[in-house]
Amino acid sequence: MTDIVKLTFTCREQDISHWKGISELLAQGKSGVFLQDMLDELAPNAGDLLEELFEKVGPSEFYAEYYKQDNTHFMIALLAGNNGAFVAKEMRRLLKALPVTKTRVTQSCDDAL
Repeated sequence: MTDIVKLTFTCREQDISHWKGISELLAQGKSGVFLQDMLDELAPNAGDLLEELFEKVGPSEFYAEYYKQDNTHFMIALLAGNNGAFVAKEMRRLLKALPVTKTRVTQSCDDAL
């Protein structure tokens, strides 16, 4: 049983390729410094907001099960182990610092994983 945290948001048109890259990176299980650097390109110091998350969850355990994109609208499903509430809280904090709108963070459980 693992928690899943879904992020949905709309990005600026000029950021579509950047968010696609972030989504791909997460889907490949590559986060850590790479992810922090990509977030910093969208908003100064945004990547620093992941420090507390990485201290508790660890960058190697922070990845996307899948993502969907429809033009400027993204949905990223993050696997959160048994830390769903914490990951959801940290993702809300991160999204507030980024140039995105129509944000939504939801938490659910996948018994099949």
